[in-house]
Amino acid sequence: MSTFFIAIYDWLGHSLFSSDLNTFLCGGDINEEVQNAPCLFIPIGIVMVVITLLVILWFYLVPHAGFHTRIHWIITWVLTGIVNMFVGLGMVTYYARHAAEDLVPENGFTSGDCWGFAFDNLFLCLILFFLLSVIFMWRNGDCKMIPFGIITKK
Repeated sequence: MSTFFIAIYDWLGHSLFSSDLNTFLCGGDINEEVQNAPCLFIPIGIVMVVITLLVILWFYLVPHAGFHTRIHWIITWVLTGIVNMFVGLGMVTYYARHAAEDLVPENGFTSGDCWGFAFDNLFLCLILFFLLSVIFMWRNGDCKMIPFGIITKK
């Protein structure tokens, strides 16, 4: 499971966060290059998937009067991304402080790397939200045209 989440987070590359942060999140020690801790991509990725799935289920399965329009989908999409961004930032910062019992720079990465990872989490959440929307849009009678403007015949 760790290789799956590592591959997903590596998909965007390390342009947003450093390789030191990647090594730390993979469970390795930056100074010794040894895998001595659990892979932290797993809990962060699972939390992102669960939050996104819960919001998708809420949006598509719970009836809302007048809330199933494209603008409401966009607002929900953006807010879910922002929530996942801050959850990812909080989890990385917590794990970094918990591991070092100090500030992040002693681990070899900076707070800018943590923010970069948070934006990586944001982008992955937005992609996941879109893909889950495509799956769930056909199940809901009110939301059959969201996120697309597809006209369906009954």
